[in-house]
Amino acid sequence: MKNKSIFAAVTFSALAFASFAGADEKKPALLDGQVKAIGVEKIYDAVTLTPDQIKSCLASSKNLDEMSTDLHARSASFPAQLSKISALSGEIDATKTYLDKNPTKEVNDDAKMAERNGKVADYNKMIAEYNQVTEAYGKVTGKYTADNTTYVLERAYFKETCAGKHYYAEDMNAVTSSQ
Repeated sequence: MKNKSIFAAVTFSALAFASFAGADEKKPALLDGQVKAIGVEKIYDAVTLTPDQIKSCLASSKNLDEMSTDLHARSASFPAQLSKISALSGEIDATKTYLDKNPTKEVNDDAKMAERNGKVADYNKMIAEYNQVTEAYGKVTGKYTADNTTYVLERAYFKETCAGKHYYAEDMNAVTSSQ
């Protein structure tokens, strides 16, 4: 039962983080800068991508799209897992309330003692299952959070180095035709 409060915090932070990332995931990573004309003298400055930079930005865009799809698919299972944890927590609380109201010293007949012993065994099984489920959920959300952090960093890199930058159409054509 000790793990309940720890995993409640993990659960909240993972869901809060998941919903934050979810909004960002729906935006495609695009090279949305201005295309410069074909056949003009090429000048590469801070806002114009070189062919190597275009290649890197296209790879980053593809990686972001794949990561976004993966993160979205993985986060879809979180509500069901949380429902299971919550239901199990409710059962544990109800059983604990029963056990607290029916202590051993007040039970004088064998049938009630057997019933209480059955409830104690069920309670212990639920605690073990709860600890197992919350530990597994913590691992899944921990991995998700780490992967989401990687996604957020990659997205920031893309926004700074690629998004909105200009490029020459012939450079884009050369890079995309060689892939």
